Amino acid sequence: MKKIILSCLLTSLIGVSEPFIVKSSINDNFLFIKQEQVISKNAKKSFNPTAPSFTKNINWNDDIDVETGGTWGGDYTQKVESSYYYVNILDYASSWNDFKNKYKQIKIDFEGYVAHNQAATANYNAYHYINLNEISGIAKTEQIFNHYQGYTQNEEWGWANVRYQLENNDCIKIDFLVYARAKNGWNSSNTWAKTWLKVNELIFNTSFSFNDMKSNLTRELNKEFSYYSNIDNNPQSSHNWNQIKTQVDNKIKKALNDNNDTQGWIEFLNPNYQLEKSNNGYFIKIIINIDNYQSGKYETWEFKTPLNFDSDYNIVNAKNRIENELKQTIIYQSDTSTNILDESNWNAIKTILDNKIFSVLGKKGNIMEWKKLINPNYALITESNNYYLKTSFNIFNYLTEQWENWVFKTKLNFSLSAKYWKSKLQERILITPGKISDENGVAMINDIEEVINNGEGKENKYN
Repeated sequence: MKKIILSCLLTSLIGVSEPFIVKSSINDNFLFIKQEQVISKNAKKSFNPTAPSFTKNINWNDDIDVETGGTWGGDYTQKVESSYYYVNILDYASSWNDFKNKYKQIKIDFEGYVAHNQAATANYNAYHYINLNEISGIAKTEQIFNHYQGYTQNEEWGWANVRYQLENNDCIKIDFLVYARAKNGWNSSNTWAKTWLKVNELIFNTSFSFNDMKSNLTRELNKEFSYYSNIDNNPQSSHNWNQIKTQVDNKIKKALNDNNDTQGWIEFLNPNYQLEKSNNGYFIKIIINIDNYQSGKYETWEFKTPLNFDSDYNIVNAKNRIENELKQTIIYQSDTSTNILDESNWNAIKTILDNKIFSVLGKKGNIMEWKKLINPNYALITESNNYYLKTSFNIFNYLTEQWENWVFKTKLNFSLSAKYWKSKLQERILITPGKISDENGVAMINDIEEVINNGEGKENKYN
């Protein structure tokens, strides 16, 4: 038999937005005879992260039925008819794994019957369940119902199957097949079987629990968090408050296992934050209004998160502190080079400047907060035969909401160290035993005693 392969990739080219349903009849060969709806997947930009159970109504124009009769003295006669249905998982989740985490099973609401020539009709009105963990890229088949009738040498069957498969990691194909088979092995009677199936709904049952969600939020939001401000000592100033709210947002995403904001929890929950004073400092009051479809109530959840707010200095006096520090002359002795801009010298001088700037700003390990605001540039300048270090950087003043350019000048006293001279003298001077330098310090001469007779007696004189 040839199989029709029609994937979600095809549906994505159609450009409409309902599920994809196709009905076909199969007899020896799979023959595509009817397309009732051609529906594309519609990957939404957002979805409900609480994953409510959802229902897909099956709107086939005709139910699935198949009938066949047996031929006397012949082999089995069998007919098959099928219809299949696509569900786009990106309408409900960010990925296949996300979908499996949110939904546990597909509940198939169906009715059907198998009719025979000489037996009562077998009627079915029930549910069939598919565990989502059983769905993969390999097609699997399960039987929904079946009935067999055999008498003398005549046999009649009717049954219905469901076949399911994941396609392209973003669509579930659910294929319903009905079968009728008959064999006439006794010439005194006719044999026939008819199978009928009507699928009413596909119900995707959620795994989500509002109670678990609330417990996870409570556990995380009860934990204290710290915020250090290098702007001012007011937690409600514009910059501080925005940063504090961002940290609470991150705690909510962490509690709901959504650090990368794949589910869009913050947008969905739209939490309200309020700063309140406590005996020991501050806490953030978090209010979430939510439609709990599992309890059937619109609920208000409240949480209180302790806030440890700390501020060293505000940005107003930070400039004065830096300026006062950089007014002090830097004394630097080089062990390696006479060139200030030599790599080793310049890196060491920049490190000294860094340390001077951030030492007056940060405390309690909060230097990194200032480094997020300040990225100094350093340059060497010369004035009146003196060396100066120019420090400049742009900084955003969150109080005035304007960029400012801060420039400072530091005098540099640069010299060469004893270690440098020792190293260079050892490289350049070779002293031979019995030799000394002449009186001009240019040549090496023998070390001899020179006698000067000027009436003052004998004197030892050495060059």
